[in-house]
Amino acid sequence: MKNHLVFRGQRAVFGLLLLLLLAQCGPSEPSFQEGKTAFGKEAMVVTAHPEATRVGLAILQEGGSAIDAMVAVHFALAVVYPSAGNIGGGGFMVYREPEGRYHTLDFREKASLEAFETMYLDAEGEVLEGKSLYGATAAGVPGSVDGMLRAHAKFGTLPLKTLLAPAVRLAEEGFPITAKQARNFNNLKERFIENNRFPETAKL
Repeated sequence: MKNHLVFRGQRAVFGLLLLLLLAQCGPSEPSFQEGKTAFGKEAMVVTAHPEATRVGLAILQEGGSAIDAMVAVHFALAVVYPSAGNIGGGGFMVYREPEGRYHTLDFREKASLEAFETMYLDAEGEVLEGKSLYGATAAGVPGSVDGMLRAHAKFGTLPLKTLLAPAVRLAEEGFPITAKQARNFNNLKERFIENNRFPETAKL
């Protein structure tokens, strides 16, 4: 079950970060490009938002590991690209160490303990329209925060406070949204108000 309350129809971006590392990235000057194609000799950060990409690059320049960059990007995306799920969603991690060892982590969101097989059906067994898409019954129990903490505890090198700082800064200081985000927000405005518990306040 996924929460499609506001961002129905958008594919969740749980592949938050693709990092190709030959070794720990040093303080080399990054080559930053927006668009479909980019090249990197030592490391690569790929995200759904340019601000989150900058966060990942900064962490690598500070000497952080690929996992450090992933964690920082994950929380930055929760601020700058909330439709991707982030702290309200979940995902999977596959990590290959330079020596060749592989690690996997499943932190996908789960159904709540109160969920049951026929919860989206009426007494006649017919689907209740919208119940699986909007409101509390459409949401799963998030696993992404726990996943990031587990990954950091095992592979992180920089303090967690350092990795969370960029997300805090973006939330406090603000950031420019993309043209696509603006269109999405405007297109979903009425749906957001309709599904808000306090629609009159939401209109403000």
